[in-house]
Amino acid sequence: MSKRSIPNVDWANQLESVIRQFVKEKLELIMREEIKHFLEIEQAGTPNRRNGCYQRNLDTQYGRIEGLLASRDRNGKFQTQLFAPYQRHTGWLEEAFKAVYPKADVQRCVVHKVRNTLSCVWKKDQFEVAENLKLIYRAPNKEMALQMFQQFESKWSSKYPREVQSWANELDVLLTFMDDPSSIRSVIYTTNAIERTIKEIRKRLKPMNSLSSLEAAEKVMYLTIQDFNEKWAGRKLRGFAEAQEALERMFEECYN
Repeated sequence: MSKRSIPNVDWANQLESVIRQFVKEKLELIMREEIKHFLEIEQAGTPNRRNGCYQRNLDTQYGRIEGLLASRDRNGKFQTQLFAPYQRHTGWLEEAFKAVYPKADVQRCVVHKVRNTLSCVWKKDQFEVAENLKLIYRAPNKEMALQMFQQFESKWSSKYPREVQSWANELDVLLTFMDDPSSIRSVIYTTNAIERTIKEIRKRLKPMNSLSSLEAAEKVMYLTIQDFNEKWAGRKLRGFAEAQEALERMFEECYN
């Protein structure tokens, strides 16, 4: 069988498929851990036990996951916390990963949130809204950030109720970084570093009209990331040296 080149658009589709498969595997892992805990703790001393799995489809922000294997028990009492029994749509994964890593902190990208908000604001208001949002995420501490949000809410909720409510709904996970040392906050409240890495990979793939296989695309990605590893191996992120002692103390308090 001759090899067929994979155009970039097909490679992108295959990459999305790989991501969906990864999400599917993690969701199934979480459900296996859930039912194990359910049977060992909540059903201890009863004859209830695992009873295989059933398949279902689930629409996520990464596309439709087909044939998701949902765990079930013999007595029909187990219900995963990932989704409701008849739910077919979900746009979140934070709760799923928290089920496996309950002590993990969740930080959504503030920069992307600001961009998304400004795209829904009248052009004449964009500068003022952006400046008001800066007062929130550049506040010296969480208490001040919450006060700045209250001012933002009072000022803009009548004109942009949906956008302000969206900030109110996500404020906890947008301000998680406020619990970390001030010297590293500007590094962790945004995913720009990740976005730049992805952009660099795309830039290296773009000149190639086609790729011989998915493995060829993965090789390009691997070599690109290896370049980054070598480039960053001796580089220290600004602020982490000053924050080391505080981070170690936070880690010990969280996990001891």
